Amino acid sequence: MLTALLARLPDATNRGMIDQVAVDFAMLNSKAARKRLVKVRIGRFKPNFLLTTPQFLSSVPKNRTDLLPHYGRLVATLNPYMPDVGKELVASVSSLHLITDMC
Repeated sequence: MLTALLARLPDATNRGMIDQVAVDFAMLNSKAARKRLVKVRIGRFKPNFLLTTPQFLSSVPKNRTDLLPHYGRLVATLNPYMPDVGKELVASVSSLHLITDMC
């Protein structure tokens, strides 16, 4: 069930679809599911591994930047009820050095 829900993420390209994903994900709520939603693929530089692994929140393909606002909406919707989703996503992206210091 969770795998099917996560497979729908790249196709959720409007508010209604993302909101439905958020509702469906909330019904499947577990710590393992939340970690899986945000997980970073360890072997992302192995070409064969890239082809077989689904893309999740912290590993959006460079050619799919259109997904970022929708994924942001998903995280913003889930974060009040599952604060670890937002914290884990920020930690994952920060560890990839995608967020620079704004000082």
